[in-house]
Amino acid sequence: MVHSSPGIVCICIDSYRYGNSAGRLYHGNSAAAIPFQSVVELVADMEELFDEINFPEASTRARAFRGSKKQQRQRRGDTPMARERNILNQKGELATFVVHVQYRQNATWQGEVLWADKNEKVSFRSALELLKLMDGAMGGT
Repeated sequence: MVHSSPGIVCICIDSYRYGNSAGRLYHGNSAAAIPFQSVVELVADMEELFDEINFPEASTRARAFRGSKKQQRQRRGDTPMARERNILNQKGELATFVVHVQYRQNATWQGEVLWADKNEKVSFRSALELLKLMDGAMGGT
């Protein structure tokens, strides 16, 4: 996994209940953690982050019903390119995943996920497959 790629995020899972995770999302260009309360919010935050930095470049543009968090992050100084930092040292209370989204094609993501607690790396072909891999790992904890 290329540790300097802008497509890398660290997902720290702090609570897991009935197949739904909550925790923090870290990205090398974010000044602060991005909290999430559900996997839907996690996916939306990651997609918005990738759109802001335009990496990996999307092959299509998605439509959404929810408003943008971009202005909220800009108000608190959490803009893309705010500062580089090592996101790989972050740890979740229940699990930690390092996700490298290499491509955004066919309106979804492709890449690799590393379950940091077990040092297991698996490739995924869609955001849904990524969520299933993470959910399967959480079910075993």
